[in-house]
Amino acid sequence: MEIISEFSYPGGSADIAREIFKQYKGFLFDLDGVLWAGSRVIPGAVQFINSLMDTSKRIRFISNTSSRSHENTLKKMKRLGYRVKAEQLIVASRETARYLADKLNKNELIYYIGTKSLKKEIEQAGLKIVSDRDPENNSKIEKVSYVVVGYDNNFNYDKMWLALQYFQQGAEFAAVNLDATAPSSKGLKPAGGAIAGCMKVLAGREPDLMIGKPEPYLLVKGMEEAQLKPQDCIMIGDTPHSDIEAARRAGVKSALVLSGNTSKTDLVNLPAKLKPDYVLTAIDDLMGAL
Repeated sequence: MEIISEFSYPGGSADIAREIFKQYKGFLFDLDGVLWAGSRVIPGAVQFINSLMDTSKRIRFISNTSSRSHENTLKKMKRLGYRVKAEQLIVASRETARYLADKLNKNELIYYIGTKSLKKEIEQAGLKIVSDRDPENNSKIEKVSYVVVGYDNNFNYDKMWLALQYFQQGAEFAAVNLDATAPSSKGLKPAGGAIAGCMKVLAGREPDLMIGKPEPYLLVKGMEEAQLKPQDCIMIGDTPHSDIEAARRAGVKSALVLSGNTSKTDLVNLPAKLKPDYVLTAIDDLMGAL
């Protein structure tokens, strides 16, 4: 296991894995960049996670994904070989939809920018979605309560224009996450946060709602469901401004893996609030403690 010398970590490099395993009852894992990168499984990750499942540790998988539904994410994990239960998985697309469903009444409307999976989560939460239309037809502007924004590989000018019209009519702005990039098998690719960045310019403000990391909401939900206290948990992720910041704000310790969004050279200039408690090359660095 490689420990970055610029930071100060408890224990020596040979003891880190044993210390983490001994000290924490709850393990919170990010997905993209930690368990896989695009269609490529991170080497050793399946073996480690499945071995961890056989211990007394309580595990939650916490993803900022806006492009996948809870169901699709669960299917992907199982397809890649991870022995995961549905209740162990928390995804931002579903939680955003459910949060809005609790906030709005059944007659309020949503305009969404995203994938079919995000649409499915919104509809399954009981929310109504307005259809795309010609933005030049101003006679059909509906009263929309929220513009919900996620990753959309069909994002275009008309969708921007429609969102702007709804903002001008008073719609609030919900972003599933603000992650500008995501790991893929070919390196980093643009993510939902890049589109949310465009929406911030059009709306003239930050999102009115965003419960994805670095907000602590998803982590707190995971801990509550697993009946864990923050001091008993560690968050393992690949993105300082998302995973590590969320861990700090939720009051849990953190480990940063260098298998996704972050490289060793990125660590040098990290501000104090984004520095993890541990740095791992990948999560199978912890395998020796099992």
